[in-house]
Amino acid sequence: MNSAIGAVLAGGGSSRMGSDKGLLEIDGVPMVRHVAEAMAAAGVAEVVIAGARSDEMGAAARCQVLDDPLDDRGPLAGVASALEFCDHIPGADVVVVCPCDVPGVHADDFRLLLAVLVSRSDVDVAYMRHGDRIEPLVSAWRPHTARKVVEDAIVAGSASVRSVLEHLDVAEIEAPEPRRLVNINTPADLAELIRHRQRRADR
Repeated sequence: MNSAIGAVLAGGGSSRMGSDKGLLEIDGVPMVRHVAEAMAAAGVAEVVIAGARSDEMGAAARCQVLDDPLDDRGPLAGVASALEFCDHIPGADVVVVCPCDVPGVHADDFRLLLAVLVSRSDVDVAYMRHGDRIEPLVSAWRPHTARKVVEDAIVAGSASVRSVLEHLDVAEIEAPEPRRLVNINTPADLAELIRHRQRRADR
């Protein structure tokens, strides 16, 4: 989809993991690249990294790292950087975002989100949900309506993505396969994902 860009959110201290999550490898590929490649496969015009602490994350994902003046202000700051970046991409009118620690996400998940914003002009943000759990950071945003709301929230000192959504028109999309949206936050999470992928490969 040439009118969309993808932004992998790579901020945060990874304190529970003990090392930078996005650089940890699954099947020999850094987690951040798993997400970036799923976005690229969904057909976005360009994939960038938002909130990264160094260019190492960009090298691992093989993507440009956005200059982020709001580093350490949480994932909402990464969303703000991605929405602002649209100004530099002619015709870009949708931003797909996803954290770097969701390596199971699939191109089809992003295609579903993009399809909502393409087909519904009344929606500012589309995001995934499964059951009672929402995943507001696996989402697609319309910059020309969402950007000011996001920036105003940050200026007001808020880092809450959910509070921003209260001021926008949203659409919730039921995740086709919820397991693909699991966050990898701890060494135990990573070990379980690797075991799960090995079990599937052995079938």
